[in-house]
Amino acid sequence: MKERRLSLLQIQENKKHVENLKSNNDSLVKMNAYYDKEKLGKLSFRNGGIGVVRRHPKATGESTKTQPRYRGPMVVTEILTSDTYRISQLELSNGRLHATMAHVSQLKAWRSWNEDVNDSSENSDDEPGMQRS
Repeated sequence: MKERRLSLLQIQENKKHVENLKSNNDSLVKMNAYYDKEKLGKLSFRNGGIGVVRRHPKATGESTKTQPRYRGPMVVTEILTSDTYRISQLELSNGRLHATMAHVSQLKAWRSWNEDVNDSSENSDDEPGMQRS
């Protein structure tokens, strides 16, 4: 009788363990779906694409709130591996051309100030410099 009771308890514990594993697996699947959904709309650039690169704030002792957050416009000169791009500045800055490498997470698509909002939404797929993958 005791053995039977012990085996029933073990079976119940195993059932609970299996249910917990299923619940954990469901949670992981859900988290992965959220992560993948976020990453699917990632921005990618083509050669000649125009964008801006995130700038690190300078430690001047004053507030960094008013410092520019982006440097640009920059043009993509070469596509490297792992969503990394070689970029260079379109215009000279202080008599020199700024060129560097940047990951796609540091880049942002360039939009000019005089661009019409209605035109940009209609022609966003036709722009030569950027695409959403």
